[in-house]
Amino acid sequence: MTHRSSRSMQAHAVSPVRWTDLLVLCVLLVSVTATALAVVKTAHESRALNHQLAQLQRASDQARIEYDRLLLEQGAWAGHGRVMDLAQEKLSMEAPDPFAIVIVQ
Repeated sequence: MTHRSSRSMQAHAVSPVRWTDLLVLCVLLVSVTATALAVVKTAHESRALNHQLAQLQRASDQARIEYDRLLLEQGAWAGHGRVMDLAQEKLSMEAPDPFAIVIVQ
C-alpha cells in the first residue's frame, strides 16, 4: 500500500513552474491590461465625438431656423404689394390705364 500511495502522491504533486509558463502568463497579463486601456480610451473618444456631434446638430438646427426666418423676411420685402407701394411713393409710378396699353406684335 505504501507503494501505491507514493504513486498517487506523485500524480498529485505540483510540477515546478517553468520560465516559459511565467513568460506566457506575463505576456497575457500585459495583453489584457493593454486591451482594457484601449477599451477605456475608445469609450472616452466615442463619448467626446457624440458630444461634438450633438453640438454640431444644434448649430445646424439654429442655422436652419435662421435661414427659414430670412426666407420669410425676404418674401415680405419682395412681396408684390410692397413693391407697388414703393414704386408709387418713391418713384411716383402708377399702373397705366388699360386703354393706353398697346400690344405690339
